[in-house]
Amino acid sequence: MRRGEKLRLLAIETASSVCGVAVAEGEKVIASREEVLEREHAEKLPGFCREVLSESGLSVHDLDAVAVSIGPGSFTGLRIGLSFAKGIAFSGDLAMVPVPTLLAMAEGASFDGEMADVCLRSHKEIVYHQRFSRGAYGCVAEDKPVCDKWTIVSRSIGEESTVIHFGCEDLLDRLDRAAPVIEHAPSALSVARVALRRFNELTITDYHQLEPDYISSFKTGGPAR
Repeated sequence: MRRGEKLRLLAIETASSVCGVAVAEGEKVIASREEVLEREHAEKLPGFCREVLSESGLSVHDLDAVAVSIGPGSFTGLRIGLSFAKGIAFSGDLAMVPVPTLLAMAEGASFDGEMADVCLRSHKEIVYHQRFSRGAYGCVAEDKPVCDKWTIVSRSIGEESTVIHFGCEDLLDRLDRAAPVIEHAPSALSVARVALRRFNELTITDYHQLEPDYISSFKTGGPAR
């Protein structure tokens, strides 16, 4: 980072049907573009990137890092986002900040209470799930993310927990108890804010072998396409 100047980064979100790009400087997101798309991430992502950089008045060479939603999520979407992020990082000689997708959802949802269960629909009745608690400096993962059938995931949702989800409306109707529910889509804005707050913790410089965190088990139907 340039001495005496604020951290600048580009954030990319492609882990779900949401395709998003944001530019952040210091503690603020200064430009963003997001849309819900069906299998158009590869076509739209470069244009979104050009738009937000133009709006922010920056070029790739003005950035310090690229943050990317690293998973779990869509098999194809994650590969598109990470490949694009690596290209930007290489062209600008930038560091990379891989941000766990479910962590970004938890931090972006601003939930009440002490615990949150984050659920992201994969396909059919397969769901990515992880539990978080509220810590002094943000959300803390209480377990590792899993990918499983909703009938199994629903049993592990805490009694006092807030459910943060994307794409799980019909599944939550079957939950056998009332629970606070927040719908919060994966977002480049959340990725950017997590990357800014946890830059030193998450940043890597040797990113060439970095792979998406698919976590999916083929026993439960495999990763989302």
